[in-house]
Amino acid sequence: MSERLHLRLHAAAGGLCLDARGRLDGVSRGHLARALKAIFDHLPARRLVLGLYRLDAIDRAGVAALIAAREQARRRGIDFVVCGAQDHVRAALAAVGAGDLLLDGADASLLHLPARLRRRRVRTAGCGCPRPTRPQGRPLRCVRPAR
Repeated sequence: MSERLHLRLHAAAGGLCLDARGRLDGVSRGHLARALKAIFDHLPARRLVLGLYRLDAIDRAGVAALIAAREQARRRGIDFVVCGAQDHVRAALAAVGAGDLLLDGADASLLHLPARLRRRRVRTAGCGCPRPTRPQGRPLRCVRPAR
């Protein structure tokens, strides 16, 4: 289990994706708050998807940080979506009454994508944020232009 909170920001078709890995607790909530403030202040985005699919643990302070982030995004007119939580994170959110933070549903992971990308099958890496993925055993094929 990771002791620190690691954040990775990347762009997707429908907005920005911030993936969290590690622990979100009283010690690391400031790290998340600073990162979200920088994103809200400096990056133009209509939607921010926070992916919790690699989060090891969360406590009450971490849940409070997520609630504060949602309110901060709402004040700025940004759609803030939390998705990809594992069962133990879902249980912690439900225990403090913050289960409404999570995006649920069969196609919830693809909601932030434009309709043209939702129609075809997209291989996703958590929260519907498309990243190039391929099986490890298959080599890449090189396509050469015809002469």
